Order: sequence, then C-alpha cells, then structure tokens
Amino acid sequence: MKKFIFKLSLFVLTFFMFSMVAHADDKAQFNISGGGDVKIGQEFDVTVSISMQGDGHTLGEYNLSLAFDSSKIEYWGAGGTGISGSGDKNLTLRFKAVGEGTSNISFDYDNDSSFITIDENKITGSDIGKNADFKATNINVVGLSGDSSLKSLKIPNGSLEPSFKSDVYSYKTTVTDVTSIDIDAKPNNGGARVEITPNYKELVKGDNDVSIVVTAENGAQTTYTIKVTLKTTPTPEEVKLADATLKNLTVKGQKLEFNKDEKKYYLTVDYDTTKLVVNATPNNEKATVKTTGNDKLIVGKNTIKVVVTSEDKTKTETYQIIVTRNAEEKEIVKICPDETSTTEWIIFTVSMLLTFTLGIVLGYFLCKKEVLKKIFKKKKEEEPVAIETLSDTIDLTDTVKQAKKEVKKEDKKEN
Repeated sequence: MKKFIFKLSLFVLTFFMFSMVAHADDKAQFNISGGGDVKIGQEFDVTVSISMQGDGHTLGEYNLSLAFDSSKIEYWGAGGTGISGSGDKNLTLRFKAVGEGTSNISFDYDNDSSFITIDENKITGSDIGKNADFKATNINVVGLSGDSSLKSLKIPNGSLEPSFKSDVYSYKTTVTDVTSIDIDAKPNNGGARVEITPNYKELVKGDNDVSIVVTAENGAQTTYTIKVTLKTTPTPEEVKLADATLKNLTVKGQKLEFNKDEKKYYLTVDYDTTKLVVNATPNNEKATVKTTGNDKLIVGKNTIKVVVTSEDKTKTETYQIIVTRNAEEKEIVKICPDETSTTEWIIFTVSMLLTFTLGIVLGYFLCKKEVLKKIFKKKKEEEPVAIETLSDTIDLTDTVKQAKKEVKKEDKKEN
C-alpha cells in the first residue's frame, strides 16, 4: 500500500513538472527581421512576425509599438508603427535611411497602452516580457559616396581618341555608314548611376555629341562626352551638290596650263598689264565662283584668288594665280646692231653717212662757210706779208734785198 501511494505521488509530481516546463515554452513570439547595411536615402523593409509557440495556449489580442532612432531611420509606410491585432501575423514595414549611424528596431511594450492577451488573460507592463519573447534587429546606415567617375568606357564597334582615363572627360570617334553604336560605361562606385543621352542610337551624318552622365550616391555628377562623327558614302547627287572644283581655268592673253589637281599657278606679265581677265568654269554649273585680285596689278607679286563654293554651301575650294608684273623698261638706243647681218650693216652704214653729211651741211650754214672754205681750198703761197709779220722778232733786211734783186733780174730777162 505504501509503495502504491509513493508511485502515485511520483507520477503526479512528474506530470506537474512536465506541465510546468511545457507551459514555460508556450510563449508568444514577436520577431523583427530584415536588418543590415543601408545607405542614406535608401528605402528598406523589415518583417514583423507574430505567433504563439506550443499548443497549450492561445494568443488573443495585442497592442504594441516599435521603437527606433528617428535621426537615423524614418517610417516610410502607411498606418504608423503600432502593432495590433490578434493571432498569428506577418507584417512588412517600409523605412528610409536618413542619417549615418546604427539604429535598433525593437518592440516597445513597457508603456501604458501596450498589452498582450494569452488564453483570454490580458497581460500588461513588465509581465508582457515574461510571457512573450521579443527579437529586435539592427540597421546600419552608411554615408553616401561622392564618387561620380567612370571605371571604364568602351565602344565595342569603334575606338576612342584619346584612350580612356577616368579623369579625361572628352573623347571622339569616327564611324562610317552606321546609325547607332554601343557604349559600355561602368562607374567606379557600384552605387553610382550612369545615364547616356539616347542620340547614340540615332546618329545623324556629321558630328553627334553623346553625353554620359554619372550621378554619385550623394547626387554629385560628372559628365563624359564623346563626339561621334558619322561619315556616309555619298550618293552621286550628294557628290555633285558638294562639288567645289573647277573644270577649267584660263587667263585671257596668257598661257596657263590647267590641272584639276593643282590649286596654284604662276604667271609673269609685262609692265603695261594692270588687269587680267580670268575665266573659271566649275564642274557643277550651279556652284558659285568669285574672283578677286585680278585688277589693279602692282609691280612685283600679285595673288589672284578664285574661290569656288559648292551648290550645297558645304565646301569651298580656293585656286591661286601668282602674277608677277615686270617693272617699267627704259628705252636703250643701240649704236651698233647686235647681229652682223648684211641688211643691218647696210642700214647702219647708210645711216652713218647720212648723219655725217647732215653734220657737214649744218656746219656749213652755222659757220658761214668759212670753215668749209679752209678745208677744201688749196693753200696759197706764203706772201712776204706773212713774213713781215715776223719782222719784229727776226731781222730779214738782207734777205729782202736779195729777193728784190732776183726779181729785177727776172724782169730784165723777160723784157
């Protein structure tokens, strides 16, 4: 009998202790999950899970609120941060990081409005913590990066000039007969945002400025630019419209050999030439031609410009004619002919004779014939008078007497 009572007492005690342990594990579970690192300005979600563990008790109504550091994070959802209802529940709450640092998100149950109900027993105050388990989460808010640079910039179907460097912001490339290109731009900071102007997918002929804008996490921006030059194979009509070349170039009265590949020519003209007539014919008859510098030529070097503008006004070609105008020549009288031809010698001899004769005639009239008389008249015998003129210096008395005697003798002989 005593053994039976002992066994019964032991069974009751064991059952009671088991029941107590089982009841100790039957607590309401209020869990918050979803913590981690977030950046300022980033929105993030946390999950609130409410349940009753074990089968021995029932979770009824409850009313709790969340506690967190509002200088680090803000509630960004609707309905507030109050947690109320009954039974098991899963809630998703949206927050936003606003300040650098760490914030804990937990349940605030130690206040006058907080309660939980277990098995229709309303529990408040510090007893809530004895009948429920609460799990919080930590949110680490990190500062935003100001890095708005690119780590790489590539054009798969082209090449950049110059080669890419993170601190070089202007590039250029040339493509032919395409309407779009691919651009691969990667930022140094993974949180930065890269935006490319859409014109790289709709290129037009000529220059296209494509901008790559990198926005850092803190809003700082850096812009990289690629000047994409699109060249297209022109049609025959486009070739004609853009033709600014000459078909022919002439100068009236001058010899100029035109060459379609030559843009500069040289001419020499005499002093009397002060103006040149330039005729320029373009390959496209609708192209315009303007000539300057062909009048009022100065002695020395002159530049005549022939400017051809294409019909579509996109191209111009300039042809130059370098004209040297000679200085004035002074008239030179030739005494002797340069060549000794028979005809020239005859003309020269006759001219000299005529000149000599004319000189004599003029001299005759100018000198009253006295000079000519002395040249052509025979000299008269010297007269005594001429000798007498020397009597002042020479004594000729005896000679004169002797001469008179001789004259008398001759007269006697004649008589």
